[in-house]
Amino acid sequence: MKIPENWTPAEMLFLKTPLESSVQELLRCTLFDLLFRKILELDIVSNDLNQSYFIIGPKFQNYLAKEHERTFLQVYHMNPELRILFPHLIMMAYENTRGSRPLKKGLRNSNSLNTYFKNNSFIQLFGLNILNKEGRKRQTEISRYFLYLRENMNYSVMNRNEDFLMECLKIREHIFLLDKIPGTFILQLNDTLKRLVKTRDQAALSMIGPWVNYQSIENTFLDIMIDIENAYDYIFFTSINHSSHGCSDCSSCSSCGGCGD
Repeated sequence: MKIPENWTPAEMLFLKTPLESSVQELLRCTLFDLLFRKILELDIVSNDLNQSYFIIGPKFQNYLAKEHERTFLQVYHMNPELRILFPHLIMMAYENTRGSRPLKKGLRNSNSLNTYFKNNSFIQLFGLNILNKEGRKRQTEISRYFLYLRENMNYSVMNRNEDFLMECLKIREHIFLLDKIPGTFILQLNDTLKRLVKTRDQAALSMIGPWVNYQSIENTFLDIMIDIENAYDYIFFTSINHSSHGCSDCSSCSSCGGCGD
């Protein structure tokens, strides 16, 4: 399956599971995507993610954000110098979504996905997310493709498959839609990436998109992505799912002390 260049992981996930995908999942894959493409960076302090800061990355200035990505980025457009604590940016992004319905409406109406959903006055009134015939066809393709990726990823851990590793690099940020990527497979990806960089295989490098920003997977956020995911989920569990509201004044980045100098 060829994934369209302009699709984000959140759009892919929403088209795959428009009813089941949660705000937590959609924001998680959006955050990983922004980090991977260096729109945002994480300044890790003393190996403690809760005391680490999100800052803008080198790709931020020239990036035109989609609506669902602005949940994380809008505050940096107001002040690019901000340093926002890890937990506070997660809570701010959640507040900015205004709930599942507005977030999914933005995804449904995006230029990437609007042709895959039914659209009439009844659907608009009740905010329904109903795939049309072409949407159901795409949904089936995506589901089958990710099942193929999962099965072959598990196989590659046992029997290294260089062609499959290259295929995973080519799907770029969408690799993060796969839950619990085995550490052994990450190391295999790392070896393949280092080989491409070392041999300067420009034809191959041109196909793997943002991976060219990395000389190695080691010593990047990818090296600790399991820790990032665990910290993210813990914030949702303790500060969002168990609270009726988050930090209502966070849009100003002042009242909660979430931003550093």
